[in-house]
Amino acid sequence: MIHHFDSEVAEKLGVSAAIIVANLAYLQANRKAQGGDKYYMDGRWWVHHTYESLAKFHPYFSVPQIKRIMKTLVEQEAVFKCNPDRWNRDCYWSVALEFTHSTKSPDGKY
Repeated sequence: MIHHFDSEVAEKLGVSAAIIVANLAYLQANRKAQGGDKYYMDGRWWVHHTYESLAKFHPYFSVPQIKRIMKTLVEQEAVFKCNPDRWNRDCYWSVALEFTHSTKSPDGKY
């Protein structure tokens, strides 16, 4: 599996956070393209992921590492978290608009 990240996001948030943000932003964009009112709440698109499912998708991070990364991302308001069903501990994540862009090369060519 190939994973990538935005270097501008990595400069602001760190490489580990940038990897997670890139994945969530990609899934969020696809969610928007697919539609589905279930994942559109409070004016934003959301991605459903547990800490464990994020760790499975990113096997180079442990669940405790994922929890720390996500906690930091929420504190920095780079990612928003919601639990629409308070009895279910599953999380929905939404990347802040400023971190959903793609970076161009330093010379602006691509």
